[in-house]
Amino acid sequence: MIFFSTAAQPSVEILGITITDPITSLTGLMIAGICGVFCYKLRHINFKDPILVYMFSFQALLGLSSFFGALFGHAFQHNLGVVWKIPGWQLGMYAAFCIAQATLLRLYGKKENDRYRKFTRINTLLLCLCAVMNLIQLKLAWVEVYTAIGLVGMMVTGEYMMFKKGEQKISKLMMSAVIPMLFAVTFHLLKCSISIWFNYFDIAHIFMCATAWYFYKASQEQASITEPNSVHSDMLYSPTQL
Repeated sequence: MIFFSTAAQPSVEILGITITDPITSLTGLMIAGICGVFCYKLRHINFKDPILVYMFSFQALLGLSSFFGALFGHAFQHNLGVVWKIPGWQLGMYAAFCIAQATLLRLYGKKENDRYRKFTRINTLLLCLCAVMNLIQLKLAWVEVYTAIGLVGMMVTGEYMMFKKGEQKISKLMMSAVIPMLFAVTFHLLKCSISIWFNYFDIAHIFMCATAWYFYKASQEQASITEPNSVHSDMLYSPTQL
C-alpha cells in the first residue's frame, strides 16, 4: 500500500485510445453520474422557489464539473494540456457559489433582504476574484480557496445559525455534507493513496459522492416544505427574524 505518493497513475490503451489516469477518470465520471441521477430525481421540484433552483444548480454544476474534469482534466489531458482543466475547475466554483447562495436565502428569507444582498455581493466578488486568479495562474488552489469560503465560511456558518434557531433536519444535512468534503481535501492535500491504481484523487472522489448525497437529501427536505398545505416540523423559525 502506498500511503503517501505523488506517482502518476499508469495510462491504459483501449481500442487504440490512450486514457490517462483511468481510475481517476472513472471515479470522476461516477460523481457526474450520481449528480445526474440526483438532478433527475429532483426534476419535479418547484422551480419557482429560488432556494431549490440554487440547490438543483449545485448538483447540475458539480456533475458537469466532474464530467469535464474526468475527460479534459484526466483522461485526455496528455493531448489537451492544462488549460483544458479550466472548465471543470470553474464549474466547481460555481457549484459552491450556488449552495452558499441557497443557505443565504434560507437564512434571510427573501432576495430583497439587505443582509442577503450584502452577503451576495461579497460572495460574488470572492467568486470572481478566485475565478480570475484561477484563469491567470491555472492552479487548482484557487478553486480550493473559494470552496472553503463558500462552503465552510458562508454555508456552514449560515446553517449553524439556523440550527441554533431551531431549524434541525435541513441544516444538519447541509452541515454534514461538508464532513466528507473535508476528508476529500485532506486526502488530496496529504497525497494519501492506497495504490497507484486507487490514489488520493480517487479517494477524494468517493467522499465527494457522499457530499453530493447529503446535499441531495437536503434538497428533498427543502422541496417538501414548499409543497402546498405541507406541514414540516423543521420550520420552527421565521427566516426574517434571524
